[in-house]
Amino acid sequence: MPGAPIIQLTIPVTLDQHNVGQAVAHIETSRALLEHRATGTAPDGIQHVQLPGRSMGI
Repeated sequence: MPGAPIIQLTIPVTLDQHNVGQAVAHIETSRALLEHRATGTAPDGIQHVQLPGRSMGI
């Protein structure tokens, strides 16, 4: 029906007493952070920890 209001309904879904929506959001955030790290041109400080006497370059 044109002009009818749109109603959005949010229903929490649980699986083994875990909120599915939160788990999916956590997975997507982790993937986005990993992709951001993988596509950046800056040295990866997480993968190659800066130690005294060690340069970041290869």
